[in-house]
Amino acid sequence: MEVAAAAALYPHGPLGTLAEWCWLDGARRDAVAGMQRAIAAAPPHRRGRLRTRCAEWLLELGDPVAARRELEQAIAEDPG
Repeated sequence: MEVAAAAALYPHGPLGTLAEWCWLDGARRDAVAGMQRAIAAAPPHRRGRLRTRCAEWLLELGDPVAARRELEQAIAEDPG
């Protein structure tokens, strides 16, 4: 997926998928870091879904403050 992301017109898609796979494999912190990379690669109007998913993970990891920050940023960037 890293290779696909480097060649993709919209790299946030493959990076988000890679983050999801990390989460499913139990690599929780790697998943959050990977999702942050996907968010950074996405245009602002595409970040809402990615930030929301990251917020779900942060809640599961016991960090509601960071989760809330992600959701607030998601609303600001992608109100739809």
